[in-house]
Amino acid sequence: MELVLNINNKNVTVNVPTDEMLLTTL
Repeated sequence: MELVLNINNKNVTVNVPTDEMLLTTL
């Protein structure tokens, strides 16, 4: 899973291994 963030008009891609990690951080 990849998250694309737009910071200072620049696209930064963040690689997230699994959706489970996102759920555990919530």
